[in-house]
Amino acid sequence: MTRSFGLSLTILSILALPVLAQDLPKEVTRPGDALKNADSAARAAEAARQRSLESGADITYERILENPDDIELNYRYAQSQVRKGDLRGAAATLERILMVDPALPKVRLFYAVVLYRLDSLPEARKELLALKGQRMPESLRSEIEDYLARIDRRTKRTLLSALLGIGYEYDVNRNAAPASNSRLFGGNEVTLASGRRVADHSAMFLAKLGAERDLGLQAGHTLNTDFTYYRSEQSIVDNLDLQAYSLSLGGVYKHRLGNLSPTLFVDHVRLAQETYLRTRGLGLRYDRPITSRLSAFAELKNGFQDFLNTSIVPTGRDRRGAYWDLGYGGAYVLNPTHRLSLSMGHERKDSEADFQDYYRHRWDLSHAWLLGQGRFLLSSVNYNWDRYDAADQSVCSVKRVDHAYRLSGTFGTPLGFIYKPLKDLLWTFTYEYLKSRSNIVNYAYSNNRISTMLTYQWGGAF
Repeated sequence: MTRSFGLSLTILSILALPVLAQDLPKEVTRPGDALKNADSAARAAEAARQRSLESGADITYERILENPDDIELNYRYAQSQVRKGDLRGAAATLERILMVDPALPKVRLFYAVVLYRLDSLPEARKELLALKGQRMPESLRSEIEDYLARIDRRTKRTLLSALLGIGYEYDVNRNAAPASNSRLFGGNEVTLASGRRVADHSAMFLAKLGAERDLGLQAGHTLNTDFTYYRSEQSIVDNLDLQAYSLSLGGVYKHRLGNLSPTLFVDHVRLAQETYLRTRGLGLRYDRPITSRLSAFAELKNGFQDFLNTSIVPTGRDRRGAYWDLGYGGAYVLNPTHRLSLSMGHERKDSEADFQDYYRHRWDLSHAWLLGQGRFLLSSVNYNWDRYDAADQSVCSVKRVDHAYRLSGTFGTPLGFIYKPLKDLLWTFTYEYLKSRSNIVNYAYSNNRISTMLTYQWGGAF
């Protein structure tokens, strides 16, 4: 009787403590997810901006044969060719137009852009410089200066880049509290006295510095390095304040059969102002274009995660160990404004505590919709299936199995439509829904998150 009463008091005292987070491994992925989202947004904004010169309805070659001297019709046909990936055909069409009438700034700018995308940089520069002295709308002149700057960067052997971002996040269940408002302890399910769902908001800061060096070889092999800093400060759940530093060194070996990119990386994560995780590892990625619309990739990572015990997480070292991650998939351009990507992955995590060892299988489906003028809409559906090797006896005698579903959507736009000098400032708004199903009530929860961020990206050549 006394022993049972003592055990009950122990359980209640533990469950009365504020719950830090039932799923701490997901917390340490937040910095990487934030950087990945910022990079994806920047690429989508650039792609959407480039598509502004390619808008319009498709024109068939039969219509050109019916009226071969119609300059506007030929221009629209060149746009159709670019949308279909026929850059060389578009260049030939635009050349014919300029032979008939060289004084067409819009056509010559489009021709220069096509040459740029064909990597014919000296020819593209020549066309752009020929445009600078002509009368034209200010919007076209801005495009000319932008592409001249891009060509200048690409013809230098050393490229520097920087990305800065500030943002805001709001989570309805920041501490990942169980949906049942109860937890298992030693096989007993106890209703939580505290540690229930807590809604919280946070301020975010993201910075990335990068450098790329062309090795001067004909194939275009490069070396690159990146340093990233992330910080998130919570308003209520201070135990989940995050800081992360990441350094990577790698390169790209270019070949007609595809690009091979090896990488060495180290990460350092601080949780609640204490070092919680150090990671070191290496990765190898292979990218190959299959057709003008279809591309494929495969990636292998191996690393060691050195989790530490802290005052907030005294059992951190239980998760210490190596991991392997294999991912593969591809992307397909449905049309010039829609891109679909599908990837799959398999991960193995080994830890000092057997009950933290797991296999993970994941599936990711994402879609990019380029809205023009730099605007875009990104959406994704993710599914993870985790199976743990052993039961955590302090919780229950059942091996843990999780199914996690994540839905997200991001809208982004450059702020140049408000004030032209702000065209390099990108604003994004993201909504995300996470549902974690588990055979153990401790890890069954859901969360809704909204976030917004302003990012500025800069690139220079030396």
